Amino acid sequence: MEVRVSYVRTFHGLLKVLEVVFSLIGLVMYLMYGHSFGALTSYFIGTLVALIVAIVIIIFYITGISEALGSVIYLQTYFHLVWMMYMTAYSAIVLNVAGSNFDLVCAGIFGMLLAVTYLVDAIHGFRKYPPMPFYE
Repeated sequence: MEVRVSYVRTFHGLLKVLEVVFSLIGLVMYLMYGHSFGALTSYFIGTLVALIVAIVIIIFYITGISEALGSVIYLQTYFHLVWMMYMTAYSAIVLNVAGSNFDLVCAGIFGMLLAVTYLVDAIHGFRKYPPMPFYE
């Protein structure tokens, strides 16, 4: 098996690295806050899922598993679109609740940055791959 570290230097790879960084920082800022209730727990779950999915996709591309998955890997574009809406909604709620709490304001800002990164990744995916990947 060949390890393709050069994937991280591509535009798509850079977006994945940004997704990992933004979700990790948002997660750490949320955990520094220490208190939770319904909407904040949903934010925590959203950033955790975003972190795990981004790491798994990076591993798939670096190890070459993405080629074996074929057109199934292109479904990530739809995930990016859905998760962009999810992170936008819950980051806005976190920012609304934050008030003057620095940790929550930072968590909300990095959640919004993550949502923008997902939007750019979704647009890039729809431009690069056909909208319906299973027509082959």
